[in-house]
Amino acid sequence: TVSLDKPLVASGKVVLRRAVSDSTALIGFYDSKESLKSSDSQRSGLPNSFLGVAVEGPSRDGFFVYPAGNVGSGSLAGKYGDMPQILPDGSSHDWTFKYEPTSDGGGVATVSLDGKGSTLVISTADRKLGATFNRFGIVTTWVDGNQQLFYFDDLTYTWNQE
Repeated sequence: TVSLDKPLVASGKVVLRRAVSDSTALIGFYDSKESLKSSDSQRSGLPNSFLGVAVEGPSRDGFFVYPAGNVGSGSLAGKYGDMPQILPDGSSHDWTFKYEPTSDGGGVATVSLDGKGSTLVISTADRKLGATFNRFGIVTTWVDGNQQLFYFDDLTYTWNQE
């Protein structure tokens, strides 16, 4: 089990073959119990104790790739303006995810797709909520979701790098 007190890193190649309008997919670090609980709330689409990458429409613009998480206070996400986009055209893309705690007690998560990045700042208050992670992989959203067909290759992930 790791927390937001340690760096988290993941990378690989991704191909998006199919994506339905307003669909969402998540890959990243999560907790095998907290993240898989069901929720009737529409307050947040992201499961508890998740930090990683979201791929989401609206499809008219392609699908945005950005850092996202729910570390206890609800959904956190990068801003749409600076998010890289992926199309469901079968092209291969390099992607990275990196989270680093900051000296002020917060943290920064960055996602890149083919070198173009998006950043999410995690506040000191959110980091202090104590989210923990014990798995890496694909996890479903609480709302939305629909369908996306991905292929991943050359996946690597690490934690406790210090």
